[in-house]
Amino acid sequence: MASIIYDALAGADINNLLREAAEIVAATLSADHVLVLEFGAISSQSCFCSSIGWDQPTALRLGKLLLDRARQPESSGLEEITSGGPPQGGIYRPSPAFLQEHGLSGGLLVCVPCGDGSLALFAGHARAVSLSGKSDVCSLHAIGTVLSLAVRRANTELAHIATLQQVVEAKRQWETTLDALPQLVCLIDENGLLIRANRTLERWQLGEVRSVRGARVHDLLHPGCTDAGCDLRVQWERMLQQLNDTQFAECALHDLLPGFDLHLSLCKVNSSRYGDGAAEQGYAFLLIEDMSLQKRQERLLVDYNQELEKQLQDQSAQLKAANTRLEDEIREHMQDKVILSDSEKRYACFVENTLTGIYAVKNNRVVFYNTRFAEIFGYRGDEIYQLDLQELFPVDRQGTSSAQMAANNDLDEENTVKGTTRTGEAIWLRRSLSAIDCLSESMVLGSVIDVTAQKNAEDGLRRSERELGALSEKLLLAQEAERKRIALELHDGIGQSLSAIKFGVESALQACGEKTPQQNGKYLQSVVDKLRDAINEVRSISMGLRPSMLDDLGLVATLGWFCREFESLYPTIRIEKRVELEEFEIPDVLKIVVFRIVQEALNNIGKHAGASAVSIALARTGGTLKLRIEDDGRGISSEAFRVAKGLGLSSMKERAKLSFGHLTVDSGHDTGTVVQVVWPLP
Repeated sequence: MASIIYDALAGADINNLLREAAEIVAATLSADHVLVLEFGAISSQSCFCSSIGWDQPTALRLGKLLLDRARQPESSGLEEITSGGPPQGGIYRPSPAFLQEHGLSGGLLVCVPCGDGSLALFAGHARAVSLSGKSDVCSLHAIGTVLSLAVRRANTELAHIATLQQVVEAKRQWETTLDALPQLVCLIDENGLLIRANRTLERWQLGEVRSVRGARVHDLLHPGCTDAGCDLRVQWERMLQQLNDTQFAECALHDLLPGFDLHLSLCKVNSSRYGDGAAEQGYAFLLIEDMSLQKRQERLLVDYNQELEKQLQDQSAQLKAANTRLEDEIREHMQDKVILSDSEKRYACFVENTLTGIYAVKNNRVVFYNTRFAEIFGYRGDEIYQLDLQELFPVDRQGTSSAQMAANNDLDEENTVKGTTRTGEAIWLRRSLSAIDCLSESMVLGSVIDVTAQKNAEDGLRRSERELGALSEKLLLAQEAERKRIALELHDGIGQSLSAIKFGVESALQACGEKTPQQNGKYLQSVVDKLRDAINEVRSISMGLRPSMLDDLGLVATLGWFCREFESLYPTIRIEKRVELEEFEIPDVLKIVVFRIVQEALNNIGKHAGASAVSIALARTGGTLKLRIEDDGRGISSEAFRVAKGLGLSSMKERAKLSFGHLTVDSGHDTGTVVQVVWPLP
């Protein structure tokens, strides 16, 4: 029976092993409750469990309880029994109280060692059946012993599988690394045929990686070639022959592929295999590098060297002619030496007294500087020599090397950076960097100009602009408030007074009736007419200063009234008005701004444009409020655009800017003018 159980369990995973064992225990002992539990991994918070008659949580909890009691059977209600000799592990019979607590009439527990842990097999009956017979004990113990061996074998196989998975993962990572290389890497056999290649093969459009096995290197790199004397064929055969005697061979091929200069390196693989049973045994690694860019650079360098040699030859000829003249003119030569000495002194004087700080950096250390550079940072003498550049420019404290700093700065551009003086004071500098080669040493040459005062002046100018904007906003608000006050004064004061005078004169004229002389009656009637004209004029001035209906009826009604008034004042101009939104959609803070811009634009059109038609559109588009005023007049001249005087453009732009809007004016000669303002809406 043991061999049957072992054959049934061997080769399965642990969960299947425990499940098979539970079914065998149930069938062998005719038990209706079976629990099989591997205790070896409980300390690592993982275990394997299979049960019949219990759900998984109950079975797991019962198994741990049985394990704890099996450790101290004499005080836990478990009776240890033997079967003809001390068994390996322990066999226990639960007490009646334990069985009754779990709804069982009988039961038997076997604990068998399993590696570092143990296995527990518990069989029980809910009906009145005894399991204490010797055959039951031996059967349960035999099943547990065989199960222990099968679990050990399964654990060994799982460990072997995990090892193989690690090998496969390492191989996959290695292949990924090879595929990322820019070179073409191939594995070849002893006959020179390809076994594998990395993904560079596909990037060079030489074929597919999966179909490269068995291909010849010549056919891969030089497809369609049938020439027996092909340079690649000859070089490749030479490399294979050379590899029989050495571990390495190489060759270079020019223009084999269009636009490619290739370098082939062949390295023999060590005789050790990759692993037991490896399917592939490579003979050598082939590394193919694209040297096209390097070759082009070398050719450019050769051309440049030839040009330099030609220039040097020309200069040599000139120097020879100069030397001939100098030999005849010793006095002039001495004079030239004096002039050269004076020039060097002047150059040194210029460098030391220039307003520009000049310095040189090597390995992020200051190796040369002029006096002005030291003065800018507040140092004296040799205090800056070999000073770390990061002490002067804290903006470069992120590990950036001086060469990288030079590469990040364009040679023809200057950058404003922040510096730190000896006393820790922050200063602003305009810096330019360039990489130089001085006496075969790579350095970075820099020049700085102290622009702290200019930077502070610019900051002050920006603050002044902000203050000027705030002042303009307050001025416009004060202007609107004053307009509103004067309009109310005209309407409520002078307008009502004139109305009262007019009413009094009309009442007096009516009271006198026919008794009034005709001459006096005509005079009084003319006074009434003049008073009526004065009242209308006061009302017109009041409405022009601040239309009361803007506060009472809103912007939409006010725009309609103003357009009608404008058409009555300029009967030759027709206005088309399109308002595509409701009054409540217009923010209160923008109503007076929109009205003033429309008022100013129409006044400009009436006075200067000579237009016959005007289109006014006010709409809400997405999250913006858009005002568009278009006419067909003569347009605005470029001079008016530049000066922006007398046409109200400055006023409209200022109002739009202060209300966070953007005003644009598009105008051409005899093509009319389009004024458009866009405000963002909350």
